[in-house]
Amino acid sequence: MFSSPSVRPCSLLVVTFWFLAEAAGVMGASTTRAEPSPITIYDDGSIAVRVGESREVMNGVQPFLYGAADGVLLVQSQLSLKPYGKRRRITHFPWRVGNRISRDYGEHWEDVIIRPGEDHPFLEGGALQRRDGTILMLDTYITPTGNPDEGEGDLWISRDAWRTFDDPVPCRFRIPGVDFDASADDGGRPHQAMRLHRSLLELPDGDLLATAYGCFKTDRIPSAYQPKMMKLRSVLFRSRDDGISWDLVSTIAVGDVGSEGFGEPALCRLSRGPHSGRLICLMRTGRDLYQATSDNDGVTWSAAKPVAFPGIDIHDTASWKQFVNTEDAWVRRYPVAAGALVDPELVELKSGVLACAIGVRIPEKACFRDPTCARNGNYLAFSRDGGATWSRVLQLTSGVWTTHYMGLCEIRPNQLYVTYDLGFWGRPDNRIMGCTAEASVP
Repeated sequence: MFSSPSVRPCSLLVVTFWFLAEAAGVMGASTTRAEPSPITIYDDGSIAVRVGESREVMNGVQPFLYGAADGVLLVQSQLSLKPYGKRRRITHFPWRVGNRISRDYGEHWEDVIIRPGEDHPFLEGGALQRRDGTILMLDTYITPTGNPDEGEGDLWISRDAWRTFDDPVPCRFRIPGVDFDASADDGGRPHQAMRLHRSLLELPDGDLLATAYGCFKTDRIPSAYQPKMMKLRSVLFRSRDDGISWDLVSTIAVGDVGSEGFGEPALCRLSRGPHSGRLICLMRTGRDLYQATSDNDGVTWSAAKPVAFPGIDIHDTASWKQFVNTEDAWVRRYPVAAGALVDPELVELKSGVLACAIGVRIPEKACFRDPTCARNGNYLAFSRDGGATWSRVLQLTSGVWTTHYMGLCEIRPNQLYVTYDLGFWGRPDNRIMGCTAEASVP
């Protein structure tokens, strides 16, 4: 779903701020806290996984996690503080974002201030350490320049592993057919932006790829729950000049699926196995996650199809009817009882195993009223065949308050660092948690 840069809620494709504030008020002081006790949902015996102790990383919700060499990790989250009101491009943002960094594989963390007294760039757009050690970071927003088929964003650069940051560099996006005015946000308000999301990759020739989502002139299918909001498409950009300018390569997927179309793309490039060089993209639709693949650096894509994660059935509404009070006015406002898979993250391990982080909302919106359905929570899934099938599915959190957003990064060969949140927007006791997960092939 969309959220407007002028009245910015917590994140695109998440319930809007007014929706969350209402739900948070209902939630009140009854929020529960529980440390994860990983539950095996499915295991075909081909991948062994060991999850380490979970530790608090920082305050906040919706962690975005990026890694660099030698165990350096950066986490960004939304704090329960008002913003400074000094953000490039976006005039309003309801929460201040904070950054913490670890230089020892997640053992210890310290605050990172990019610009004192200013709002940080929103790094949902992705970050990448290039082969020369330079770290590139993209702010999530692409906003119109006033020229047809063109948008502009911000590129941030660190040359010393996030110790210092260059001044942001404006970067241009060539987007034939884009319509920044096509869709309202999920509260019915204007939204004039596309959104870069998560994936920033370097190809063997040094070119860069980035994924984004938004609307083009032909995208006029209303969302199931907000008629002024149009269903989204996911697209791929390529830069041949170190991220200064970006050309639209292709539409990864578009169409009348789920309740939201195709958004929140997560991109991974396989480096091993029979499909080495293949691009795999997972996308949120407001219901199932969909997957598309490309074997020509994103020029063309396979038809997007739903991903079957064994043991997770978001359509099994009969098993959680007791968690939906259909007489509640809040629930009647959002009457859909089915579940939703949200905001995937995708990482290839050194072994070639593919790891995926998934948020599972059951029931989709009523989980923010009552999160206690056992299958509601944060998940990890692992694949040995490049995402064709999934051999191991683990549930990290069950039936507790969470926004269902996660981060995932390989810190040592076949060892992941995983982040997730416990809490809800606007609460002072929200926590970003982190743990390791080792995956091996017996």
